[in-house]
Amino acid sequence: MGGNGSMRELKEQISYGSFMTVLQNSVPRLLDEHREKLAAVRNAVAMEFQLPASHDGGSNWGLVHGDFWSGK
Repeated sequence: MGGNGSMRELKEQISYGSFMTVLQNSVPRLLDEHREKLAAVRNAVAMEFQLPASHDGGSNWGLVHGDFWSGK
């Protein structure tokens, strides 16, 4: 699962890379009041996504929600 870099990038862009823009467009007051904290969250997650999916050496670490489909 660790080799699914494209999906990890997409997940980061959709989930965390764009939420500041979404907030600006939908609830700008919330963004204005909490911009620094939200930017810190976005930056922390961006750094986390830069780590390889199996940074601890294990082969079963790093599933991103949506990577697995059971076929049902």
